[in-house]
Amino acid sequence: MILLTKSKFIFLFFILKGKKMNSEKDKILLSETKEVNNELEKVAYQAEQITELDNGPVKQTEAQPNLNNNNISNAAIAGAAMNMVQNFIVNPNEKNNQNGLNKNSSASPIKERNLTINYSAVTNNPIEMFYNHINNTIGTVFDDYFAIKFNQYKGVVKKTYELDLQITDLEGSIINKKKELQYTKRKWIHALFIISFVFIIGLFFFKKYKANLAMINQFKEFKNQQENNILDTSNNRFALMHSLLSTITLYDLYKYTFERYGFKISELIPTTRILKLLDNKNNIDVKCGISGLYKNTPFYDVLVRSLAWREVTTSRSESFPYTSYETVTDSNGKRRTVAVTKYETLTAYHHENTPFIDADNVLVFMTHYEPQLLFSTNNKKPNKYIELENKNFVKLYGLDVSGDAKNDISIQQRVNQFFTIKAQEDYLKWLDLNGKYTFDFFKLKDSFNIFNTSHDIFPLEAANHFIEDINILENNAEVNLDVLCNRIKDIAFNYFNKIIKMLQLPLLSPAINREWYKHNSNNYTIGNNLSEVYDDVDNISNFDSNYNALRFLDPKFFWFNTNKKPTKPIWFRLNESVKNKKDIIHFHYNMNSYWSETLIDYVTVVGMHVGTKVIGVPYEKFYFFTEEKFLSNLFANNKNVPRIYITPNVRHLIGKGTYENQEFVNLMIQKGIWCSNPNWLENFSRTKQLVTISDKLNEYNKDAQSSIVIDQYGFYFISNNKDTKNEFVESILLELKSIFSM
Repeated sequence: MILLTKSKFIFLFFILKGKKMNSEKDKILLSETKEVNNELEKVAYQAEQITELDNGPVKQTEAQPNLNNNNISNAAIAGAAMNMVQNFIVNPNEKNNQNGLNKNSSASPIKERNLTINYSAVTNNPIEMFYNHINNTIGTVFDDYFAIKFNQYKGVVKKTYELDLQITDLEGSIINKKKELQYTKRKWIHALFIISFVFIIGLFFFKKYKANLAMINQFKEFKNQQENNILDTSNNRFALMHSLLSTITLYDLYKYTFERYGFKISELIPTTRILKLLDNKNNIDVKCGISGLYKNTPFYDVLVRSLAWREVTTSRSESFPYTSYETVTDSNGKRRTVAVTKYETLTAYHHENTPFIDADNVLVFMTHYEPQLLFSTNNKKPNKYIELENKNFVKLYGLDVSGDAKNDISIQQRVNQFFTIKAQEDYLKWLDLNGKYTFDFFKLKDSFNIFNTSHDIFPLEAANHFIEDINILENNAEVNLDVLCNRIKDIAFNYFNKIIKMLQLPLLSPAINREWYKHNSNNYTIGNNLSEVYDDVDNISNFDSNYNALRFLDPKFFWFNTNKKPTKPIWFRLNESVKNKKDIIHFHYNMNSYWSETLIDYVTVVGMHVGTKVIGVPYEKFYFFTEEKFLSNLFANNKNVPRIYITPNVRHLIGKGTYENQEFVNLMIQKGIWCSNPNWLENFSRTKQLVTISDKLNEYNKDAQSSIVIDQYGFYFISNNKDTKNEFVESILLELKSIFSM
């Protein structure tokens, strides 16, 4: 395959010779063409030094790539493309977040370097060994994730980069043709010909006019053809990128990143426990979140939702005419009274009690340290009876402690043990590093809680959604795989910039960072390596039925069957859960929301001049509505099983490019079987049994709206309209358990 075409050499020639370009855009594109081709040739040259792509790093030689070599082998192209996979291009327009994680923390990916947090070092130097350690390496971790993920689909990735080059070549050919035919110059000449025809003299140049016009039309036709080719190539590339990225969720990236630093992560959220800890009667659910373990201490980064009613005021103004009599002096100097039409503007108001579903991001960090110690920050009047070595600490953090700090000496002792002199210095240092701002935090009986009051909650909300659902995909010639991956990285950067700052706050205190949390005891213990009591974050004890349905709150699984469109967020209420002798739990939920309509309230108002008037004020009235939803679950520890969906609603997500066998992928599309790891599914020995399950589900769905989900926590039969407490559903779940009992 020829990577450097004749047209590309012409581009490089003009760049090297410093010829004038027709426009700034031409200069930029030609410059980019040179840069891309030079980079590709260098990488391709290195790739030719090895016989197999997977045999290790590219061999380094002293020889330089030949920039004049037009014939580069297919193996070199493959090597170049795969090197590009391993070294994702960083968008030059991206800037590091001030006071945030370092996006460019490493020039190139580090292969699975041990980045586990040193717990003892965190105790001695919490900011340097926790936040800065992650800040300086997280870019590397993101690069590693994509390199490992895409290693399964080398052919697809290579093809997307080949299409990148085709698009670049096609765009360059337009510029080259424009230069070759002197299009801009001919447009000016064409305009002069038209003007000359007005003065008759142009008739003597008619032959040259036709020749010039033919060249102009030739370029337009060429440009139109090449733009169509660019569109076709871009569409083909987008289909490949869509299929490739459809195997990714942000949660997968978050989990991989956390685990590289030694955290244990789970999707299981003990919502009942969390809502009890937060103790707010207005809380309705935990919409989404991530469970984790730092050392052995559980933490929950969750989005807690509450229902609140607030008065919303709408208004409408109208002007009404009235007659006023005024005395005026005419041109003859005579005074007389005349009628004048004036307008009085009146405003009417409507007050409507309106439901709001508020969402608060809170990090709950568990601790057994001194349950009697309760404190909060950001208080306008800090507790004046709390005496600490550093007076600025109490003042700047607005520290207040519950209890009679004036007379109870034990309160003062607990505060001093939690906020040691060094801890006070570290908290103030942390405040300086963050521009005198930090999250509000408080300690309750069993937890240290941090509220996110400034960072975007979208990266947490989007964690379990498909990539196609979070508005990063774009079918555009300028948007390649690197750009899309950088967009995913941006969301991940924003998430970790937030969560690492939140986690840093409890770890600034030695009372927290030295603790080894015991799950089967309320005793406070200090330690760093008590592996014999290490907790499993995916333990069934964390499996909370109140959160079960929310994990699948997606229009592919649950939706309202009524014509009413919800205008407020949706939430679930668990009505009933029944566990049978086969360990299958049947859940019966109510899916709730509000729909609304715009009404007019005719309000009577009184004007000073126009008297009583009626103004129609529009307002939005909300109505509660609910539908029954059903889910049956059989818990299983499927740690090596990727996520699998069996439903016709995911057929469009199944990408042909990520499967080797086209006959196989066509079957998966037909049966509606999507897998987060297509390579795993293609090599799974019992795929035929999944096809049989799909056939049974399709038959059942003749009078139902059901889906099946398989993940590391077990098997789920989800129904949007029919009770799942029946023999068919139980037989399907047991059959799935048998299939995956490996």
